[in-house]
Amino acid sequence: MTPRGVDFDPLDPLTRALRQLPEPRAPQTLAPRVMAAVYARLAHPPARTWFEWPRVWQVSSAAGVLAVLVGMVLVWPMAVALLQPAVDEMSARAVAVVHNAELTLSIAGVFFRAVWFPLVVPFLAVVTVMTIACATVGAMLDRVALGGASR
Repeated sequence: MTPRGVDFDPLDPLTRALRQLPEPRAPQTLAPRVMAAVYARLAHPPARTWFEWPRVWQVSSAAGVLAVLVGMVLVWPMAVALLQPAVDEMSARAVAVVHNAELTLSIAGVFFRAVWFPLVVPFLAVVTVMTIACATVGAMLDRVALGGASR
């Protein structure tokens, strides 16, 4: 039981021990489970393809598809003419929404340039530096005042 392309040393104790092992066996329940799966598949055959349909069904389905395509070609110009006012109205509303969004974003940009960057960013920087300084002083006091260094 040597894999192909692998060269084992026959004098190696591990190789000899592995070759003395019995061949692996399939479980006793494998064959009945496989046969049950085969019978279940045979009991429910797969659906037939269009090419296996009777000729009458094939012709009628092809005629139905052709009728739908012809109907779409003939009805499409009428549908476009009927729906064009609604599409124009929706596009006008979309343009108004996009314009309002652009206005809102420009106002937000002015706010960030006028308030956020000059006031909030330096404030956050000072708070961060003070937090680090307090943590450092607290760590030093823990070592010096509470006898942490002499342990």
